[in-house]
Amino acid sequence: MGNKRSSIKGKGADIYLGDDNQAQQASRPMKPIDGVRRKATFYIPPALLDRLDDAWLDLRRLDRSVKKSSLVTAALEAALTDYVAKQEKSLFYQTIIGTGSSKEG
Repeated sequence: MGNKRSSIKGKGADIYLGDDNQAQQASRPMKPIDGVRRKATFYIPPALLDRLDDAWLDLRRLDRSVKKSSLVTAALEAALTDYVAKQEKSLFYQTIIGTGSSKEG
């Protein structure tokens, strides 16, 4: 008589789907640079967004877990690392500040 059923209150679909720890282990989380991710909104030209989509689809053919956020993170990390190392000689600087740029903001 001392056996008490565990409460299902607050467990939602977990009571039907099983242990949520198994689901979390099955999916690979994105590897953020500092361990934390934050949502940000940026405006990107449509042609560049199309190129991002093309690259994402190509990489997803190799690994279905690839996320667009991972691509953007990797691209920004590479561009900013190059900028810190080369400053005015970096492609990042030349694209934004270099002669003949449109200086969009």
